[in-house]
Order: sequence, then structure tokens, then C-alpha cells
Amino acid sequence: MSTNGKAQYAVCSVVIALMMVAASASIARASEESVEALETMEVVPSQDLTAGCCRASWGLKDGPSYRSKGTGYYPYNNSMEGGYIDRRGNPLKTLQSFLKRGAAWVSTAMDANAFAYGTKICIPEINSRYGAAVPFKVVDTGGAFRGKGTSRIDVCTASQSASLDTVINGRLTITVCK
Repeated sequence: MSTNGKAQYAVCSVVIALMMVAASASIARASEESVEALETMEVVPSQDLTAGCCRASWGLKDGPSYRSKGTGYYPYNNSMEGGYIDRRGNPLKTLQSFLKRGAAWVSTAMDANAFAYGTKICIPEINSRYGAAVPFKVVDTGGAFRGKGTSRIDVCTASQSASLDTVINGRLTITVCK
């Protein structure tokens, strides 16, 4: 498939996903590149999703929580995705690998000044989406995160199509685990 064909396919996939989400009364941003002008509705998790998130994911206590704009990324060697390794040269760990029991946790990217490398976090919206206590670590960064603090997070997925998940590309609660 040509590059234009892949781009058109990706745009069509995003439009279809957005139509399905709108039908269920929840609109989310599917990708910053293709739907920048789309207004998103904030999904606020219920208390039962946020309470004890760190205990379920890491066996730790919940620390402070932040609301962040989520996006997905995937290991690929181009300027947008940044390659296969985190900011310290370790292999990225994807959400799909964790769900298949191939990774102990999932890599995330944020502003390098927001949290120390390796900070353990949980994201209750993703736990709810996948029906699993998913542990995340902040191990990566990128140009899109500079100066954003805790307001932006990128979740590492296995592929471009997985990176378009509407929950990942929505408003997420980031809870620091202590």
C-alpha cells in the first residue's frame, strides 16, 4: 500500500472510530495529527476506578493524581515515534505486550521535568478499558512534551492502529504510585 493509501486508510479508520464513539455519547480525540480541531468531552472516572489504582497495578499506595491529555505512540524508527528505545536506551514496553504477559509494565512518555525516570503510575481509565490492573512507568519523552508538565502523556502501544485507541487518546487520570 502506498504512503498516501496508508494515510487515507488511517484517516478513514479515525473517522469510523469517532463515529462509533459519538454514537455512544462520548467523543474523544483519536489523533492529534488528523483531528486537531475536534473538541473532546472530558471523561471523568468514577471514584471506584481511581481509588486503589496503585495498589491494583503496583501494590503501592495512591499518591497525587493529575488530569492529562493522552495520546498513543508505538515503537517505530521515525521522527514522530522516536524509535524502539526509551530516553535511557532501554527497550520500550507496549500495552499489548503487557496484556499478553510479555512485559512487566508499560512505557509512557511525558515532559522530562514532570516526573523522575522510572516513576510508577497508574491510569484508571486504561485499567477499566482493558479489564486489567496495568502498571505504567514514565521512561520516555519527546519534543511534544517539553514544558507541558503533567498535562500530556503518551502511552506506548504495539502498532499505529493500537495507538488510535479512543480511551488512550482521551482525558486520562495519572496517579503517582508511592
